[in-house]
Amino acid sequence: MVEIESMEKEKKQQEQIQDQQIRQENFLPLLPLKNIAILPKSIIPIIVGRQLSIKAVEYALKHNRTLFISAQKDPKTENPTKKDVFIYGTRSIILQVMRMPNGALKILAEGMCRAKAQSFENNDGFIGVTYKDLPTTNLKRTVEIEAIWRELSSLYQSYAKLNDKAPSDLINVVKTTEDMDYITDT
Repeated sequence: MVEIESMEKEKKQQEQIQDQQIRQENFLPLLPLKNIAILPKSIIPIIVGRQLSIKAVEYALKHNRTLFISAQKDPKTENPTKKDVFIYGTRSIILQVMRMPNGALKILAEGMCRAKAQSFENNDGFIGVTYKDLPTTNLKRTVEIEAIWRELSSLYQSYAKLNDKAPSDLINVVKTTEDMDYITDT
């Protein structure tokens, strides 16, 4: 009995040490997506069904609710490795999780900022990445940039009027927002 308790205690200590080693400052679990990308400031629902992805989400929920989300190069790949995923992605936070009857998870994720994976490593059933946040580009607002910005805004508004599925609130955002990065990501 004492030996079993000792083994369990030792196992817990090893898991804690492993968790501390894994939790580097810029380490996140990878969530590879098929046929979709998430941008900063966007909120999307994602169905997570592969074991690799479920373990990544579970790890994120235990730690800081944050994932590195990136698109797969080939959506037919069922068990992606580091070579199957783009190195550019989005540092995203999990806003909501719901377990579905079939064991899959439905999460609501919000893109926080663009990021680049610097290294990949296999961790206890999921892929982790060491990443670097990518800064936004602050263009010098010249007369030429302002003219291009106005033209893009006008073109989007024309497109939205012709497309019944374009959200009306987004049209107002495009009309009133001066932050180019925000609109670009929307």
